[in-house]
Amino acid sequence: MALASNVLGKAIAIGVVLLGAWALIRGVEADPSVVGSLATAFAAVLVVVLQRNREKTQELEQSHREKMIPIYEEVLIAIRDSADRDEAENEDLFKQLQTRLLLYGPAPVIREWLIWRKLGEEMDEPGLALVLGWERVLRAIRADLGHDDSVLQEGDLLRVFINDLDVALVEAGETSSDMSSKSTIS
Repeated sequence: MALASNVLGKAIAIGVVLLGAWALIRGVEADPSVVGSLATAFAAVLVVVLQRNREKTQELEQSHREKMIPIYEEVLIAIRDSADRDEAENEDLFKQLQTRLLLYGPAPVIREWLIWRKLGEEMDEPGLALVLGWERVLRAIRADLGHDDSVLQEGDLLRVFINDLDVALVEAGETSSDMSSKSTIS
């Protein structure tokens, strides 16, 4: 639906531009003094159409965010409290969350989720790579919600949950600069 709306908006904008160009040409042919008025009217219509298209895009983004915030909250709570539930409860909860992510989640979040899950399945014990993969999921979620994380360093989102992350990194023989290279999984 969003794609159809976006295509329709662009088609209307193109139509307005073509109509304006045609009117400008006809105006110059008929009466060159009318060109200024036509150009002003054309510009006003074009601005209104482009503004409406921008507003519609913002409305769709806001609607998406409102739909995704409860899902992302459930994901965070599920991960945070996973140690308090037995394996069967965790499995059921994750199946529900994955279904909701599949139906509503954007591609970058789904991609990072799948990478993180695959890594978790391949590891015998949770390790640094799994934790760094989780941060990539968190970054994808935050990007989907419109947050600019450009001022955050690798590990900053993890530090919200893990108080002794720096100690764990030192014990694992990692540094902050090593984190970014280890967190990319192909």
